[in-house]
Amino acid sequence: MNSPASPNTQATIQPENVSGGEMPKNKKPSATPKTPFPAKADDLHRDGNWLWIPLRKEWRDVTNKPEEIVRQRFIRTLVDHYDYTLEQMIESKGSGSNGICIAVESRRSRHGDSL
Repeated sequence: MNSPASPNTQATIQPENVSGGEMPKNKKPSATPKTPFPAKADDLHRDGNWLWIPLRKEWRDVTNKPEEIVRQRFIRTLVDHYDYTLEQMIESKGSGSNGICIAVESRRSRHGDSL
């Protein structure tokens, strides 16, 4: 007689190409994207759990770090929709703060117009 599964039971998915059922580790990408952002509007460069950080020119593992994805989408919005340039921005390294902290140099668009 089969007993019903308890509500706390979770299914385990075994990857076919990994021995012992271990999940493959996603290595940091070695290639640098040719552009700060992909051509598709509002998209970000991603490779598995890694996200390209254009202001720092580095890949960052965003596993369990949704705030980093929000931060990069905000930066992309400033560039695409409000005519800021990456050169006008700096991203605070902070002292352990996970808040979004981006300093913008001026309110002048990339075309030289005042906003």
